[in-house]
Amino acid sequence: MLSQKREKLPECILEADVLQEYTGCYSLPDGDSLNVTIEDGKIQVRTSGGYPFPIQYPTEKDKFIIQPYLNTSYCLFERGENGHVVKLSLVEGPHKTECERINN
Repeated sequence: MLSQKREKLPECILEADVLQEYTGCYSLPDGDSLNVTIEDGKIQVRTSGGYPFPIQYPTEKDKFIIQPYLNTSYCLFERGENGHVVKLSLVEGPHKTECERINN
């Protein structure tokens, strides 16, 4: 049986005010939307009508691993020239889904 070596996730602690910068609504390319909230100090993402899923493993400011020990699936928040979050990208291996921010 082959055992898979798991890399330890880099640790990054983000303050509540930084987490608050990510909250809002983001538009998916298919017209659906993602709502980003904070619950119990963790970021939750929910599609309209769907169940929330946590993205609670920040590896650096603006980047969160979606599943622990799966460094190929992550959420990246992108900032505009003014420093405000303008986009959320979901990355799964070679696939990237970009979601433009609709509101705060």
